[in-house]
Amino acid sequence: MKKENYKTSGNKFEFILKINDHIIISRYFSADNYNPQVRNSVDIRNCVEDIVDHIQETLKLRDIEYQWGQALLVNMFTILVPSPI
Repeated sequence: MKKENYKTSGNKFEFILKINDHIIISRYFSADNYNPQVRNSVDIRNCVEDIVDHIQETLKLRDIEYQWGQALLVNMFTILVPSPI
């Protein structure tokens, strides 16, 4: 495979994942070695919905696991420390 040399200009691509206008993750990627010939070679629009669904399900699962863990801690604390009645 022949490696093409493309000019570098410090171009950056930014990826941001937000939930309710709160930034969850932000990453910068270099766009200097972007090969313009590949622009239309892959259409990812069909995959984006699946990716978004996967991210949403993962975040929901982690939230449920966190809440379950908190409930267990509260339950353990109330058993170990009797209320002052």
